[in-house]
Amino acid sequence: MTRTTSSRLLVIAFTVALVAGAQTARANTVMTGDIINFDDRNGSPGGEFLANVNPGSAGAWSFVTFCLQKTEYIDFNSNFTVKGVTDYATSDPDSVGGISGRDPLDDKTAWLYTQFTNTGYGALASIGYDGSATQANLLQQAIWMIEQEIAIVSSNLYYSAAVDAIVNGWTGIGEIRVLNLERQKSDGSWIESQDQLARVPEPSSLLLLGFGLAFVALPRLRSRRV
Repeated sequence: MTRTTSSRLLVIAFTVALVAGAQTARANTVMTGDIINFDDRNGSPGGEFLANVNPGSAGAWSFVTFCLQKTEYIDFNSNFTVKGVTDYATSDPDSVGGISGRDPLDDKTAWLYTQFTNTGYGALASIGYDGSATQANLLQQAIWMIEQEIAIVSSNLYYSAAVDAIVNGWTGIGEIRVLNLERQKSDGSWIESQDQLARVPEPSSLLLLGFGLAFVALPRLRSRRV
């Protein structure tokens, strides 16, 4: 086997691995148009919720989420449609952080949900998060405090940790997005529902895939020019 052939086989193997990884990433990413229903988990009112994406389909999957709005609702009997995957909650008045009906996702909320979705609850584990109803309630309340849905209680450790994260340099919302949900009524009209948090991975694997395919094709292009 020549060095060129060996290198080409390595690149092909690398590219195949990237394709598999990219397909997995797409399969576990919420997209506009997806159908979601919910199961209740620990914590009330609010999250944790188990969001079931495209239930009943071959590509069905689930993730745990929290809600952003205290004054809009979901139920556990309906299907909801993802009308947008954005960086804001919809229909929130200016009095609770909205700007012309859109409430931008706060960096502190993004930090909390990033930690929650990290392995072992990330930095939240050191505060005491264990998935229990007590801790889920405290985390949901911290999110509502940050998003100006309820009054701030400074003794809430998750709220304090999020504030500290900003002081220590966390900026932006990273991979965290807002699912703008609506439910279709029996008359065919749509009603806005409670917006939820989701982690949407960056498509970096697709960029690497493009580089891999380019390397596979490059030797062929060179051979044609000779």
